[in-house]
Amino acid sequence: MAKRATRAQWLERVRSWKASGKTRAEFTAKEDYSERSLGWWAWKLSSEGESLDAKPRKGKRSVKKAKSIELVELVTQSDVASRGLTMRLGSVELLVERGFDRELLGTLLDVLEARR
Repeated sequence: MAKRATRAQWLERVRSWKASGKTRAEFTAKEDYSERSLGWWAWKLSSEGESLDAKPRKGKRSVKKAKSIELVELVTQSDVASRGLTMRLGSVELLVERGFDRELLGTLLDVLEARR
């Protein structure tokens, strides 16, 4: 029977996955834990305010909030529905997977809003 991983071990796994640039499926293909578990831990750690960057940042960072953003089209497809959803913002298409980093998505939306 496999030994349960600690929170610290999951944090290290999630950070390694994020740094790899691979999908959850690609990253977990040769691991002894599931794609679903990795996604759940990414969500859990992020919702607790944990930095999921490979190297956590020191100090505070100021993020300018977008005043408004118009969602032109929201598309969920059966092949992506289990992973998340696709957002189209003008000519930009974003796949937002379960367990996404909320801070990173907020920063990306701020940048896109600033370019409009």
